Amino acid sequence: MLNKPLQKDELIDSNEISFSDRLEINYPQLMRLSMDFEICVLQLSREVFNHITKRFSPTESVFVLTSRNYHSSYATYSPRCFSLRELEVYACAHHVDILHEHLFGNTTTEPSV
Repeated sequence: MLNKPLQKDELIDSNEISFSDRLEINYPQLMRLSMDFEICVLQLSREVFNHITKRFSPTESVFVLTSRNYHSSYATYSPRCFSLRELEVYACAHHVDILHEHLFGNTTTEPSV
């Protein structure tokens, strides 16, 4: 799984989504990854420069899975998703790959030409 790493400017105004207890039933897979494996659900708030108004304007937030030390590693375990539900579906479908990458690092090698 090769996902786009975080950029330093994406961490500005980002929020960690915390799950308060194990009774969180809306996103059970995200809750398990967060509470049991120190994986963080991060909401990235992005702004783009509008050349017409000459100002930065907010765009839609995206959600990613990353490790708790995202300030130093910048690695992500998921693609950028536009909703928590979309991230939950991705986490359910790829939970083995996410945990493997979290526990052992990115061990995939690209084929040499």
